Amino acid sequence: MLAELKIENLAVIPGAEIIFAPGLNVISGETGAGKTILAQAIALLLGMRADSGLIRPGAGQASVEAVFSLPPGCFADLTDELDLPAGDELAVRRRLSSDGRSRAYVGGRI
Repeated sequence: MLAELKIENLAVIPGAEIIFAPGLNVISGETGAGKTILAQAIALLLGMRADSGLIRPGAGQASVEAVFSLPPGCFADLTDELDLPAGDELAVRRRLSSDGRSRAYVGGRI
């Protein structure tokens, strides 16, 4: 389950942090409020091709971070393969830079 989402300098969002409650979470708002940007932020974390045009004008880079929370043991294979600390939460981060480069981090590692 997606537990937290933090966005910095992505499109029109200078900074936002969302804590998701267990169960159903609904995101609603007026046209242009940023709903699609939230979906793009999650897609970036899941491997969507990064575009420097997503970086907020005037900012040198953008970042998206998320914490995923699952029942104990769900990350066992991943934590072993990537040599990450065991636990029931996994932090994922993606940084986009204005030169077109991006980096992805899982559990604090590239």
